[in-house]
Amino acid sequence: MAIADGFRSIGIALIIILLAARPHTARAQCDSATECCAVECNATTELPTADQCAEDSCTCAQQIQCYITEREANWALWPNSVALAPTLRPVHGRYLTIFVNPTVEAGLAEFRAGTPGPVDLPSGSIIVKKNYPPDPSAPGVPDRDPSATVITSMINLEGYCPDTSGATQQCVGGDWFFLLSIGDVFLQSGKPSGCTNCHAAAQKGDWSWRLFSERRFKQL
Repeated sequence: MAIADGFRSIGIALIIILLAARPHTARAQCDSATECCAVECNATTELPTADQCAEDSCTCAQQIQCYITEREANWALWPNSVALAPTLRPVHGRYLTIFVNPTVEAGLAEFRAGTPGPVDLPSGSIIVKKNYPPDPSAPGVPDRDPSATVITSMINLEGYCPDTSGATQQCVGGDWFFLLSIGDVFLQSGKPSGCTNCHAAAQKGDWSWRLFSERRFKQL
């Protein structure tokens, strides 16, 4: 597991660097001239296609964000998780809330911890992690200011980047589109190396560390 731990450390370092580089400013201060920013959602949005995302990751990220924003109030938490859960190894923040869309719920219903074989969630699956830092004025309490909340999402788009097992690993992360945002700024989208380097070792868990750990370490 030393290699896997190394990948996870890289992911931690990237998030720390990104957050340190950008102050926790108000949402309205996103500079669309130099940054990829969230846009106003005016109508019901559909998920973009893999081809659209391959062509323009920023527009893809904007469309995905609208899709999530319009629906997430009705989504469930990751099974057996709780909102604002303190984390011992805060890869994504000290406090973590994980939402999944109904497609993931259906896929997880077929999942059995501790059994052999790869894991494959369906196309259209969306996992959203809201990552909260500690409140600087109240130790032990999460800071829920939207401008301080890092959101990391995984969206499975059929054909976006098919699995290519082997030494080359041309498509690490499979069909998953990764999205990292804070406030209204999309810091990373598509296949950023910080995300794929960390998730690469969890390939047999459909690139999800939670599924990999459940499959690898837990028994029924």
